[in-house]
Amino acid sequence: MKNLFENVNGFNHRLKYAMKFVYELSEGELVNSSQYKLINKIVDTYKVAPIFLCLDKQEIVTQGQGFFEVAVPFKGTNDLFLYKPSMCSSNHPVGSLRKLPEIYIDIFIGEKSVKDVQSELDDRLEDIAKWLKWINIDARLFNENLENKVREGIQDRVQAIKHKDYIISSIGIPLRS
Repeated sequence: MKNLFENVNGFNHRLKYAMKFVYELSEGELVNSSQYKLINKIVDTYKVAPIFLCLDKQEIVTQGQGFFEVAVPFKGTNDLFLYKPSMCSSNHPVGSLRKLPEIYIDIFIGEKSVKDVQSELDDRLEDIAKWLKWINIDARLFNENLENKVREGIQDRVQAIKHKDYIISSIGIPLRS
């Protein structure tokens, strides 16, 4: 079970893996492939889809003595639940990820009235929705910048390969075949 919105460097890690992919491409792949296709392949692999809660499909999935658990399905890149938004309050929303694509919310009943229990559930969902709004803004910005970062990485690698090939061809020593 993972807590929500705690990884401060989530987007940085995702970008790091995208750039690692770029730097692990062979020279042949970089020089002989369409840069457009390479960029699209990498961007499609590492871009994120905003998360949307499917509130109309929430269900009570567990009942126990004095509590129940609500599962709320969602659509989008589930990793976003683990990333900390750039704009956020210090109070994390309460919920957990156990079986994807659902978020789980535990509600303890105790001596509360129906109105109080419903209010608590609504408040928790509202907190999660607020944090999702913030993380979805970050996701949009990440996606907008990802293509440029990947393009720059590929262009830098291609330039380095061309420079190396130029230097080797210019020193006058034949290549072993």
